[in-house]
Amino acid sequence: MATVFEVLYDVAIDLQVNPDFKHLTAHHLPSRHESESRLQSSLMEIVMQGEGVHPSWGKLRIFCRNFVNPEIHPAADLKLKKFLDFFETKYLTDEARIKSLPKEVFENSELSSAKSLSRALVKLCSPDCLAPLGSITYLEWLDQRWFHWQPKDIEGIRYEQLESDLNLLLEHPDTKVPGLTFGKAVSYFAWMGLSAFASPSPHVNAVVGWLTLGDEMLQSSSDLLRITKIEKPKIRGGRFAWLNDCGGLTPRILERLIHVISNDAFVRSSKAKSELTQARLGLIKEALVASDIIAARYYQPNSR
Repeated sequence: MATVFEVLYDVAIDLQVNPDFKHLTAHHLPSRHESESRLQSSLMEIVMQGEGVHPSWGKLRIFCRNFVNPEIHPAADLKLKKFLDFFETKYLTDEARIKSLPKEVFENSELSSAKSLSRALVKLCSPDCLAPLGSITYLEWLDQRWFHWQPKDIEGIRYEQLESDLNLLLEHPDTKVPGLTFGKAVSYFAWMGLSAFASPSPHVNAVVGWLTLGDEMLQSSSDLLRITKIEKPKIRGGRFAWLNDCGGLTPRILERLIHVISNDAFVRSSKAKSELTQARLGLIKEALVASDIIAARYYQPNSR
């Protein structure tokens, strides 16, 4: 029986090359080879486009852009990116940038969600050492967690371990970041290139729900990890040998595949026809049904 990844991968190729689906995509491309190459490039875009994770300032830039959700609000993201680029020329050291960023964001009325982003940055940019983080600053903790998770193979990861880090961002009274939601917290780690984290969008939740009988963001994220662990050994080599460059199949890549299909995001920064999203999700569902991947296949009660 085919894996979920194989089925969705074929759906993504078919959506691009099949003339019957031209009305569902702005990226029709008759060449299967070129379509597959474009799809692989899109799936391998793990770190946020135009950003780097080193040093701490790079992680802070990603936090800011993720906060406004670049894939949902590209115009707001572009404005924020231009602000950050100019900000870097104004303050020439990372120390000065980190110290000044919360205030300058707060005072910039042109930025989307400036006030709420500023409040979050006050927490992240604080020089205070926090006991729940190991008596280090927030930015030092983020550096530490990046080095911890980046080389990890998903086979040795339990979701509770990922959830522990997320809870520090979201729930602990001493470390909770104002305005940060579960989705934003997960996607922040994901956009830093940490592929064990998968961003739980409504479309991803829908597809995972068909597979696991669940519909909550938290369950969706944990189930993506579990499904990926099951499927990773089955798709090594062959036409998926390119996955070896990123350590094999990961939750982030499976999530990206669902996102690319449902949002017609084969080309970054393209504007999808959102009214056709349900039709594209329908292609996914039909393919999963036709492949006999039934809802209960990965369902394991009380298992995370």
